[in-house]
Parts: sequence; structure tokens; C-alpha cells
Amino acid sequence: MGEIYNSFKIDSVASKVSDYSDRLKSLETQVGHLRALNRVLIEHLAANSNLSPQDFLDRISHEHPEKPVSETTHCKSCGTLIASDAKACYSCGKLLDSDAYILG
Repeated sequence: MGEIYNSFKIDSVASKVSDYSDRLKSLETQVGHLRALNRVLIEHLAANSNLSPQDFLDRISHEHPEKPVSETTHCKSCGTLIASDAKACYSCGKLLDSDAYILG
């Protein structure tokens, strides 16, 4: 009986590992697609601004600097990094000072 249980347990773990591996591959593919899309969008916006892609990125980084870590927090609902003075999470819509969500 113990052998059957251990065999089942090993099979269950092996299938989870396979599921995680498939999920990881899927996420890596999605990230690759998003990076390619970002690159194309940056090139398009830079061309419309008569700038090189690097000059365009430099200009954006000066106009919209990253907030220091002390000025950011994580949404308690979904974990997205947001500004500490935000009224709601831009990712899930959770209002930070209540249990309500913004419907969008």
C-alpha cells in the first residue's frame, strides 16, 4: 500500500513539474512577444518624433523619472508596484484606502 501511495505521490509531483515547465515556457514566449512589441512601438514613436530610439528613451526617462523605492508600495490585492500616493492600483483597480475596486 505504501508503494502505491509513494508512486502516486511521485507521479503527481512529476505532472506538476511538467505543468510548471509548460507554464514557464508559455510565460517566456509571452515576454518575448511583449519585448518585440515594445521595441516596435518605441521605434515607431521615435520615428514620429524625429529621434533615434535611444534619444526617444532618454527623453522619456527625463520627462517621467522612476520614483524612488521610498515613494512606491505594492498593491495589497495583486502585488503590483505602484506609487505610494496612488488612489488606486492601475493593474487591478483596487482602491487603496478601502475594500472597493474601480470598475473599468
